[in-house]
Amino acid sequence: MKKIMATLLLGCSVSISSFAGQNSFKVANVTALNQKVMEITNQYLQRGNVILKSIDPHATNLTAQQQQQLCTNTQSYFNNFYDLMNQNRNLLKPEIKTLNRDQFKGLFLNQAGVQSKLQQVGCHLV
Repeated sequence: MKKIMATLLLGCSVSISSFAGQNSFKVANVTALNQKVMEITNQYLQRGNVILKSIDPHATNLTAQQQQQLCTNTQSYFNNFYDLMNQNRNLLKPEIKTLNRDQFKGLFLNQAGVQSKLQQVGCHLV
């Protein structure tokens, strides 16, 4: 179970390092954008590590609380990446600038098999 969780956490963080969520993420340049990406990713990984540490190594399933924490953490990560992207479209590559939320979600879910990993633990992005 920890292996699935670790793969999900790491797969999400390393495969999508250019997007954002629902706070004020407006930045002035690409360097600041990249810095925000790292901040969002680090927050996600830190929360994920807390969840991983709470899992009994002998468990075959997540508890309801662990599942909720994982789903909430992943949803927050997605929201933050989308918001960052959305608020800084002028700094993005042309092929990314025009993505709407649903298109971005499709891209996010297809990276490193994120969708199947989320389904394994019962999470669905909105």
